[in-house]
Amino acid sequence: MYLCNLLSSSSGNATLLSTEKKHYLIDAGVPPAEIDRLLQPLGLSYDRLSGIILTHLHQDHFHPTHIKMLVKFPIKLFIHDSHISPLGKKRKAFARLLQSGRVVVYEESRRFFMEESVSFFPLSVPHDTFQLGKTFGFVFDITSGRERKKLSFFSDLGNMPRHLYEWLKNSDILALEHNYDDDMLWGSTRSQRLKQRIAGEWGHLSNEAANDVIRKCLTLSRISPKNILLLHLSQECNTPDLPRLLLHDTLQEYAVCEETGVYTTKPDRVSDVLSIF
Repeated sequence: MYLCNLLSSSSGNATLLSTEKKHYLIDAGVPPAEIDRLLQPLGLSYDRLSGIILTHLHQDHFHPTHIKMLVKFPIKLFIHDSHISPLGKKRKAFARLLQSGRVVVYEESRRFFMEESVSFFPLSVPHDTFQLGKTFGFVFDITSGRERKKLSFFSDLGNMPRHLYEWLKNSDILALEHNYDDDMLWGSTRSQRLKQRIAGEWGHLSNEAANDVIRKCLTLSRISPKNILLLHLSQECNTPDLPRLLLHDTLQEYAVCEETGVYTTKPDRVSDVLSIF
């Protein structure tokens, strides 16, 4: 069982979660042909996917061209009830996908079983998808024999609500957005309106805000994460080194540098493969 990010940026996001028997995408923000290309180095192809689990409906997380492909292939689409109406308005083919029975609805804060050994809790987070339904992070519970692992995945959010820290603590793998560096964002050529949106309570996590989330998780946890995966780095307003340096200092402060691996996602190619078991 493993986790591997296929690509992550404002241009497109997709992460592969492979279990003992099946392969799932968390988001699919580029067209199917591009997903197929990215899967090839892993020995996989699009038609071998078992399902796509959506965090939200911004196009960099779900490219609408997938709907026609999902009608053709026996791949399930896992969504929240608030996503159904916006998807129906976007694509006529979604009605056919609904009729096929391959659209599976998860409920907020309730355990959802993808298969016998893999379940997740969908947790609502603040992000500006107001007309497109809610945005979710996921806490996965994965078992293999007597072993049990926790994967927390939070990709797009303006802030981490306090009540979610109890869910995040003691994660074996923590995949968390590190979208922008404050100085780079405010010094960029982006419009003032866009800067305010990104930095707002319903936008994205900065390196500093994400680092604060990890500090709180380490404070609350009795174990440190085996791996931390940095998601959704801005190509214009961040660099891979900036969040890594911040995080290195934090892990050193908590004396867990040696036991916690830090991995950065890339906008155009596959990340390191993170073993779950």
